Amino acid sequence: SGTGYAGDGAFAPRALLDAPSSVAVDSAGNVYIADGGNFVIRMVDSNQNISTFAGTGNPLYSGDNDVARKAGLSVGDLAIFGGSLYFSDPVNSRIRKIDLATKIITTVAGSGTPGFTGDGGSPLAAQLKLPLGIAFDAAGNLYIADNGNSVIRMVSGAKITTVAGNGLNGFNLETGTALGVSIDPSRIAVDKDGTIYLTDQGNDRIRKLVPQIATAMSIVAGNNAKGAPGALVPISVQVIDSAGNAVGNALVSFSVTSGSATLSNSTANTDGGGIASIQVTLGQTTGPVTITASASKVAPVAFSLTVTPPPVTTPVPQLDSVQGSGFSTPLVVALSTGGIATVKGKNFGAGASFVNVAASDLVNGNVPVNFKGVCVMVSGARAPIFGASDTQVNFQSPVMGGTSVAVSVVSGCDTANAAESNKITVPVQTATPEFFYAANWSDGHNPVIATDSLTGTLLVASSLVPGAGLVPAHPGQLVTLYGTGFGATNPDVAPGTFGSTLAPVTAAAKVTLNGQDLPAANVQYVGLTPGSPGLYQLNIQLPDDSPDGDLTLVLTVGGVASSAGAYLTVLHTN
Repeated sequence: SGTGYAGDGAFAPRALLDAPSSVAVDSAGNVYIADGGNFVIRMVDSNQNISTFAGTGNPLYSGDNDVARKAGLSVGDLAIFGGSLYFSDPVNSRIRKIDLATKIITTVAGSGTPGFTGDGGSPLAAQLKLPLGIAFDAAGNLYIADNGNSVIRMVSGAKITTVAGNGLNGFNLETGTALGVSIDPSRIAVDKDGTIYLTDQGNDRIRKLVPQIATAMSIVAGNNAKGAPGALVPISVQVIDSAGNAVGNALVSFSVTSGSATLSNSTANTDGGGIASIQVTLGQTTGPVTITASASKVAPVAFSLTVTPPPVTTPVPQLDSVQGSGFSTPLVVALSTGGIATVKGKNFGAGASFVNVAASDLVNGNVPVNFKGVCVMVSGARAPIFGASDTQVNFQSPVMGGTSVAVSVVSGCDTANAAESNKITVPVQTATPEFFYAANWSDGHNPVIATDSLTGTLLVASSLVPGAGLVPAHPGQLVTLYGTGFGATNPDVAPGTFGSTLAPVTAAAKVTLNGQDLPAANVQYVGLTPGSPGLYQLNIQLPDDSPDGDLTLVLTVGGVASSAGAYLTVLHTN
């Protein structure tokens, strides 16, 4: 009879209402009124008496899982289905229902937070924004005019999807696919054939959404893709009707029918262009993979993918140091042409155990410059290699010029997976003399490797290897000592080659024993050892008056002296 809120318990025509927006009638003839301005639902019974059926008059959400009369709610549209009264609650971004038998109210869609999320998932987790009209089709699917999002949503079972609207409310097309049209939906209705009618309020139109019947599906992207295990491959199909129009919101199922792979989703709904897409993660087993896509009433399609062997990855080698291979104290940290040196680091790729070059590894009779896939680069030139492991390489310095060189290590040398280490700049000298030692002691005083020049007997202190019968050198004895880095020789012997004759050094050399320079007559030979690339020898005759003990031994070549920590043990014989 007018605007307001009064009349409950009395004759309905005399009651006051405020902005009623919708009505629904149940099977018993009761009429339900969306009394929007009063934030309640009123009911008129068969005797035309009116009462408040749901709501307290407070529009803020409350009361789920209790009697509807105690609930806080707003109300937009009403619909009755399956013994329940459904209504849109626009203020609270929900669709709610009231069981007509128990009068208990619950939420059926909407999380209560306004927004647009949740398609493909639970309707209770989805966000709605200002939902207005609602309607059911014959199958029990619930349609929602999600006005604030300018779309129509459908709740089917435990899933919510968008079936119409592109999210814009301004007019753009008179006719088009449902998901491609801009709409401003406020009220909706569904006929027995599933055709949806809606009021497009802002565009002053009544629109009709005719269900499309999918007739064909085709592969759009991803077929014949290849990748290593773990690779992501996006695949897409398109669903169309008999006229070739894209079919939106068609449910497409995907499955792995052969091979090794996992899917990001087992189902996907087509968008406004009729496209459904998922991601395929290729498995660990190499070989062919078949992914089948299927949809209702159309022939399935199959994607052929291939899992390829994983790429060979070579760890990048790391170079930590470059030093003379005698390991003198202090270390020799310069290079000279023909000298033997050592690089240390990691990821060189030659194996955990150090392996020396064997006769079978020689290349055209020369020391290889690629051993077990490892190359040592000295300012771009490959150095001959004597042995290698993952952490160490012994090499012979190639011919060098200038005052310094850049040294690096290449793993996987001469392969597609070659990887070069960092570079270390090393000084270059005319000579870098150092002896090889029978032992390297922590104090840096080390016994040199020496032999009797005539018999080849090893000359070291007997205490070095107790019980082995070793003897030291004695005064007047002809002694040969071994080392490297003594410098240029005449004749010149190219690094990596096996010289067959003696080749003395070209620079001036002197020997200091126990602090005294040996007479030139006692220094019989300083040069390369025939048949041993990079190995030098020093032949001397010990003075008759040499004292007993560990006598320091220093070789100076071209003004460059060897380590002062080297010594030769001398003992008079009886």
